[in-house]
Amino acid sequence: MTANDAILERAISLRLDSLADSVLTTAKINLLKNGSVVSGSLMDSGHVEKPDAFTRSVVFDARQAVWVEFGTMPHPISRAGIENIAKWGMAKFGLSEKEALSMAYGYANRVKFEGMEAKPFLRPAVDEELRRMM
Repeated sequence: MTANDAILERAISLRLDSLADSVLTTAKINLLKNGSVVSGSLMDSGHVEKPDAFTRSVVFDARQAVWVEFGTMPHPISRAGIENIAKWGMAKFGLSEKEALSMAYGYANRVKFEGMEAKPFLRPAVDEELRRMM
């Protein structure tokens, strides 16, 4: 590798770092805008992976990331899932246990028949940052 090649590689790598960081920031802003931040675990799971000089991956590895980004088809929610939704309701809205369980069962029933609406945050961030770059 020549000195010029190293300089070019470093410049490209720095530009990719900047682009990936911008996508990550915009995706986190999108999460806030679409009301998807509850406990913060999804937002906190976002990071940039750098496997080599020319590759960057913006990753949200919280379990719910794919559900928020793409939504879900109708499906049943387990008892444990309903209890987790109830805990979320108590923390987010200050509901009593009884109120939270009622809310959780209502939500589970809706998901069972309608699925969960997508609230894309990552793909719009990529699209926005690529438009800015052009």
